[in-house]
This record gives sequence, structure tokens and C-alpha cells, in this order.
Amino acid sequence: GSVIPPYQFIPYAEDSGLIIPITDQLLDKVIQDIITLDWRSGEQFMSINIVPEHLENEQFYHKVISLCESFRINAKSVSLEITERLEISDLERAKSTLKHFYQYGINLKLDDAGTGYGGFSYVQELGIDTLKIDKMFVDT
Repeated sequence: GSVIPPYQFIPYAEDSGLIIPITDQLLDKVIQDIITLDWRSGEQFMSINIVPEHLENEQFYHKVISLCESFRINAKSVSLEITERLEISDLERAKSTLKHFYQYGINLKLDDAGTGYGGFSYVQELGIDTLKIDKMFVDT
């Protein structure tokens, strides 16, 4: 087969609901990579992109925490990047999940900032501490 770039398959995966199982598999791979690279201390981190639906699913939070605890990985070794391209349908649940991630020490970033449903009030309400500005705003 051939390599398919993310910009070609991610929108399809998001629209079809396949993004959740794909992300679950990638999360397992990220954890294994953190172990292989010996990045458990939190001095370095590895990021994984998630969609708002992950924040509305308590099982995802428990899976991330369980993997960190099972493999003795410092929470600072894991960074979750939430895409702004999709809307958060249950804002209160998402805020609760984000609060739990923050309390545990997981770093949370808003990815593709400026391209979707967010805005600065959205960022403030969610308590995101890092914005990743979409490349279309910095390309000249």
C-alpha cells in the first residue's frame, strides 16, 4: 500500500466515527513509545491529538490515567491536543474531564486554533493553557 497523509484521512475518520478507535490504538502506541524512549519522568513529552468527543467520554479519561499508572508514567509525559475543528457538544462534561486531566497533571493544548468552533472565550472557559495556532495564520 501507500502512505496516506493525515489531512486526507482524518476528516473522514472524524465524520465516520472511526477517529475514536484510531485514537485508542494511537494512545496505546504513544504509551509504548514513551516507555521505549524512557520518557516516563516527564522531562520530555509525547502528544496525541484528540477530538472533543474524547472529552465527553469518561472512559477515555480513565484509560489515559490507567495507562499512566500501570506503566508508571509521569502525567507530564503525555500531552493531549484537542482539535478545534469540531464542536464540543457537551461543554459541561468536557470541562469536568479537562479539570480531571489538569488535576492529574496531563498537559492539554488546543490544536488548529482559529479554524473552528473555539475562540478566546472558549479557550478561557475550558482553561486550555496552550494554543497551537493553525499554520494558515502564519504562512505568508
